[in-house]
Amino acid sequence: MKTKLNKIFLLYLCFLFVNNVCAQERQEFTFITEPAYLQEEGEWQVAASLGVVNFDVDLSREHAQSFSLEYGFTDVLQIELSIDQQPEVEIDEQAFEIENEVEYELGLLYTLTEQSGVLPHLSIAGSFISEEDEYGYELALLVSYEFYDDHFVHLNLGVEEVDEENINFVNIAYAFQMTEEFALLVEIQRLKEKLTVNNVSSHDDVNEVSFGLVYEIEEGPELGVAYQYYTSDDFLDSALIIKLSYEF
Repeated sequence: MKTKLNKIFLLYLCFLFVNNVCAQERQEFTFITEPAYLQEEGEWQVAASLGVVNFDVDLSREHAQSFSLEYGFTDVLQIELSIDQQPEVEIDEQAFEIENEVEYELGLLYTLTEQSGVLPHLSIAGSFISEEDEYGYELALLVSYEFYDDHFVHLNLGVEEVDEENINFVNIAYAFQMTEEFALLVEIQRLKEKLTVNNVSSHDDVNEVSFGLVYEIEEGPELGVAYQYYTSDDFLDSALIIKLSYEF
């Protein structure tokens, strides 16, 4: 009996060791979902994307751009600056128009736990947001987990509030590292928006599905392309996004 327990204990230690080794191979490139993995101490990451957004409402196309810069103060504390320009539909009493709105976000991220056995990698994030003379915040829980060596799952749960708009969001990503250079990405985003104007509230749901392919250029920059489709939105139809990311 004692010998059997010793074997079980050794197998368990091997399981933890393998999982810890796997967890070191972090998959950080995504289009919508924020991985829970942070930059290491003194490490930078810069990313930029360019997209074409299609609108159902008037069959028009608009461009979208984003830029982000991340820096690891320590292995568990990261600062992040992002600038995001997205076309949005503005509606008044007579007509609608598409405006390009710019959002600035400055945030801190902190690692709670690293992956160990069945315990996932957990981080929390808090950000200050500025958008067209409106200000607010975002709070989020980030979860990442690797299984079977080359499979990753990322999950975000959060809330964002800017002026009179409140958003609850859930993002889920699955990544499969097909080879050392190529990875497949499938992401789902669900937003619940609540807008209050003159004490009158309106509610909108936005569901988005993204299919992406990522290519790592000789252990250097990563280049990705994704097709994003909106399954529940009165105005948005789809988008094609190209993104470049580099760590140093």
